[in-house]
Amino acid sequence: MRVIILSLVFLSLSFSQVLIWYDDMTNFPQNWTLGGVGDTWTRVSTRYYSSPYSAKCSKDSLYRSNVNIWMERSVNLSGFYSGAVVFYIYQDLDSSDYIYFEYYSGSEWITFWQSNGFAGGFIQRVMAPIPNTATKIRFRFSSDSVNVSEGVYIDDVTVYGYRYDVGVTEIVAPKGILDSGTTITPKAKVKNFGDFMTTCTVRMRIGTFYNNIQVVNNLSPGQVREVSFSSWQVRQRGTWVVKCSTQLRNDYNPNNDWKVETVFVRVRDVGVVSILAPTGNVDSGTSHTPQAKIKNYGNTNEDVGVLFKIGTNYRDSLFLNLPAGKETTLSFNQWLAIQRGKNIVKCSLLFNDFVPNNNYRIDSVFVRVFDVGIKEILQPIGTVDSGTNIIPKAKVKNYGNVIANFKSYFKIGNFYWDSLVCNLPAERETILSFNQWYAAIRGKHLVKCSLLINDRFLENNYQIDSVFVRIWDCGVKEILAPTGIIDSGTSVIPEVKIINYGNIDQEFSVLFKIGDFYNDSVHLYLTAERDTTISFNEWQAKERGKHLVKCTLLVTDNFPENNYKLDSVFVRVLDVGLTEIITPKGEVDSTGILTPQAKVKNYGNTSVNFFTTIKITGDEYYWISETYVEDLLPNEVRIINFPNWQIAKRGEYVVTCSTRLVNDQIPINNKKEENFTVQVHDCGIITVYSPPEECDSNKTYPVITLIKNYGTVNKNLKLSFKIGDDYLSVRTLTLNAGETLAVEFDSWQPRRRDYVCSQCVIDSCYNDINPLNDTIRSAHFVKVIDVGILRIVSPSDSVSEGEIIPQIEIKNFGNVSTWIMLKIVIYHNNLPIYLDSVSVEMQPYEIKIVSFSPWQANEGSFTILAQLILNGDMEPENDTLYRDFVVESYEPWVLLRDIPRGSYKGVKGGSALAFGNNLVFAFKGNNTREFYIYCCSTGTWKEGKPLPSGDKGKNIKDGGALVYDKKHNLLFATKGNKTKEFYCYYPEFDSWERKRDIPGKKGIGGGTSLTYFSLSEDTNYVILLKGGTKEFYAYWIEKDSWLTLKELPGEKKFKKGSAITSDNNYIYILKGNTNEFFAYDIRKDSFEIRKSLPLVGRNLKKKKAKDGASLCCDGKRIYAFKGGNCNEFWYYDILNNEWIEGEPIPLAPSNKKVKSGGALVYDEINKRVYALKGSNTYEFWRYLPRKNVFLSKENLNKEFPLTINSEKSTLIGKKVREIKIYNLLGNLVYRKKGTKEIPKLRRGIYIIKIKFEDYEINKKVFIIN
Repeated sequence: MRVIILSLVFLSLSFSQVLIWYDDMTNFPQNWTLGGVGDTWTRVSTRYYSSPYSAKCSKDSLYRSNVNIWMERSVNLSGFYSGAVVFYIYQDLDSSDYIYFEYYSGSEWITFWQSNGFAGGFIQRVMAPIPNTATKIRFRFSSDSVNVSEGVYIDDVTVYGYRYDVGVTEIVAPKGILDSGTTITPKAKVKNFGDFMTTCTVRMRIGTFYNNIQVVNNLSPGQVREVSFSSWQVRQRGTWVVKCSTQLRNDYNPNNDWKVETVFVRVRDVGVVSILAPTGNVDSGTSHTPQAKIKNYGNTNEDVGVLFKIGTNYRDSLFLNLPAGKETTLSFNQWLAIQRGKNIVKCSLLFNDFVPNNNYRIDSVFVRVFDVGIKEILQPIGTVDSGTNIIPKAKVKNYGNVIANFKSYFKIGNFYWDSLVCNLPAERETILSFNQWYAAIRGKHLVKCSLLINDRFLENNYQIDSVFVRIWDCGVKEILAPTGIIDSGTSVIPEVKIINYGNIDQEFSVLFKIGDFYNDSVHLYLTAERDTTISFNEWQAKERGKHLVKCTLLVTDNFPENNYKLDSVFVRVLDVGLTEIITPKGEVDSTGILTPQAKVKNYGNTSVNFFTTIKITGDEYYWISETYVEDLLPNEVRIINFPNWQIAKRGEYVVTCSTRLVNDQIPINNKKEENFTVQVHDCGIITVYSPPEECDSNKTYPVITLIKNYGTVNKNLKLSFKIGDDYLSVRTLTLNAGETLAVEFDSWQPRRRDYVCSQCVIDSCYNDINPLNDTIRSAHFVKVIDVGILRIVSPSDSVSEGEIIPQIEIKNFGNVSTWIMLKIVIYHNNLPIYLDSVSVEMQPYEIKIVSFSPWQANEGSFTILAQLILNGDMEPENDTLYRDFVVESYEPWVLLRDIPRGSYKGVKGGSALAFGNNLVFAFKGNNTREFYIYCCSTGTWKEGKPLPSGDKGKNIKDGGALVYDKKHNLLFATKGNKTKEFYCYYPEFDSWERKRDIPGKKGIGGGTSLTYFSLSEDTNYVILLKGGTKEFYAYWIEKDSWLTLKELPGEKKFKKGSAITSDNNYIYILKGNTNEFFAYDIRKDSFEIRKSLPLVGRNLKKKKAKDGASLCCDGKRIYAFKGGNCNEFWYYDILNNEWIEGEPIPLAPSNKKVKSGGALVYDEINKRVYALKGSNTYEFWRYLPRKNVFLSKENLNKEFPLTINSEKSTLIGKKVREIKIYNLLGNLVYRKKGTKEIPKLRRGIYIIKIKFEDYEINKKVFIIN
């Protein structure tokens, strides 16, 4: 909690403020929350400022010592800049005692003001400023342990809020109608409606185009000021929104922060948009309708006259009314285009407006004349020789007045056609040249040139002429022989075919050549359009390779390109051979698969295809294979891969390789043969001698492995041995062929338990053919034998007299199962008084609590020694443990350490207890989610993770409950508070998990209770009595599902005061407000009526089970709180169906009885009961049950005399050790050891407890006289 002590300025509250709330304490503590310890704030009428009440810091005339109490109330200042709290206080305090005023902001209380001593009379106090983040205020009173006085009275508490508020009252300008083009200064009036002088910004917006901000400084409360903004040039036509707004942080009333007006900007503007016709080019002699587009650019209707002119000989006008924003197209009288050339076109308006620049539009029109004609074809005409190239040409002229774009066509016969696109200026002529024409087609042909143009004079658009083509041409048509491929040594007669392509006879010579070694010629006369075949002298093919063959005509004609013909002849030679066997050769490793290879060469001059064969032979071994060689080029050397060969066993072999080429001219080079040897590389690991498969963790082992060289050559090896991650040893050695060797590595000390893997690897054995034997892996189990004592569970440091079952918790730290002997000795005055031993089998890593035979403990100081005996135990240090402890005389109720204060709320409705694993789990309830854990062995509390708030954000109230599932080490909980939320807690993770919601329509409330029931190994339940209903459910833990049990008995619902518990045979049910008691058999789904909890106890007052009632069970007895603001505590004997009243829970230190929040739970380890008294206290109690509270059934039916005589007694034959007598209030009135006599008692009801050597009995007696 932060402390900010301010020197208070007593402010005048006459200025403006907002009242938030006022309280004259008439209905106190309504709307206030009270808390603290030692006393409480109380409404009194002894002193007040305004009649008739005030709130005082005590309910007594003088306040008490050691008090820390407060009264708090919510405030909401979120809409204000700050706040103030005004109150009247009467103060009469000791100088060491203080009254505080505090507010809550964020996550802590902040002290704003404090005072002590005497002030006298009611004084007004003003607490200001209070920040607007404050959500609560409180008055807290604190006193020490020395002097006290009358105290503090608080009256007439008022909470105000202070605000900032600036607003716009009027937009002065602009508004109404404005003409476009004017300039104005926007203005507005603003007012300070708030409580403080302030400085703010004011923004003026006009449409989306004007935005200006001005700063208004030091505007006093209530003051109105006119604000001027930057000037505005009025150009944006139309209606616009004008908005003025203030900008002030923490403005209380944003509704007056702005004003809105509208302004209309008027525009007068009519203009000529465009001249539509006539424009551009028009043809001479055509008629046109002049048109123009007119538009009203303004925002008002206008009357306007329009004038249209063309050149100097056309003029026309129109008048019209044009609405705002509209445009129209005007048509004038027709115009005939007679005047060739360019003419000015103008449209103008007879109108005076704001924008005169658009009142006219000027354009032009051109009256054009089209006429283009061909004057002459220049070429080709007349006679031309075939084979000549001629460029066709024609002369054209533009007779018009505009540039003419036209297409011209030139045609010769039906085999030549070309076109050109031309641009010819007016009154100009030009010569058109077309693509070249090759004169190849003999005879006379038509020549025509024409224009593609639509002009006024079509008759001059074409011209026609003619041309004649003449041809001279003889040529070689084909060389018939020799051509292609011929074999070396053959004889051939050269032959050729000649043709006359022309139209006249010709005489000429024919020449024939082969390479540079054959030349022959023949003279020939050939008529027009005829062919012939000519033979030359014989040729002998001796020169190998390819040779040129050429025939030539010695003649001049129009087409010399066909006067010769070229070809070739190839003189072929066939020869392939083997140059080398690549593999196998020399020494070959027996690696499994080898690809035989040989090198072949083509000694010939042509590409060839052929088969190549390989053969491997040895001692009783034969293998042959072949492969096909394709496209081996002349002089090419190629490596041939044969199919894979499975290398044979070690030894000597012969490899033979040969080629098979059809018509091979040199067979001597077709075969090769070589010898080779197959050798073996193989070293392997045979076995690992040491370490063995099973090892002890405290021994050292040699590391030895056996290896062998299975190959035919000596090998240098690197051998490594690895065990787990912490051992690696390497050896380097030479191993001869066939040698076996045992290799010893560094010794190994196991460092980790359980299984560890080892691996021995041959790291470097070149070309090893069998890598599978290079590695050997083993698994070794490292045994750890170690069982130790974790703790002495019972007895604890301090125990009460009576029977105690010693318990020791042990753990198998090893990884093998083993039997151990566990012994305990209890010493008193250094002498052994108790000795016991137990043999226990322990599985690996198992934790177990071992119980010994009961020990009857008497008062005194003792030492317990626990010793564990295990042969081969590797950690004997944890085999012994001892503890000193004290046995105290029997005291049934002992106040333990209070449950933690936490939120400073005591234990009330919704509290609950559960026990498991020597821990007590507790809910405080009382609209909190606090969860605490009490360690029984250390006697200390710790805070656990709070129960989740859930989807509704609720805390624990009536209906909160806890139960422990010892099978799965889980804790289950209900929240109550009318919710259906059901949770599971994981102690080892300190975490909660939401489980399936509780069934039924209603949420759970007061009277809800939980208990645990185990039906079988895999069927365990949480049993739920749903408070405020008759619903009864079982939650199946393993399946996370709810089962509906039989409806609870009776007509009335089970409300506050109801509770359940279980001995795992039956579920026992106490019905609130009736004390009815039932047993439920889950196997039969049926109820049995048991003896009701007595209404009258030793205080002779009728008490029903109500809020705070609780049950718990130790297997034979049920312990019960009645609750309902009484301190009665009862036992129920399950076997005899009998109730007996036990020692009541003490009233001290709070002087309170069990009420809302009462809870019980049984500690099955330490054999005791833990209790919460509830009733808004923090008290946590331990109850130690007596060993023999109940008599046997047969003894219950007999009389019990007041005087005990050992000679006449038929109940007990043993010596009486002690007699105790209690009155109805539970006070001890008589105690005597070793006597049989009972003193004379006054009239009343008493409880007599008689303690024998090994048991005790209780009896209620009534003294009448």
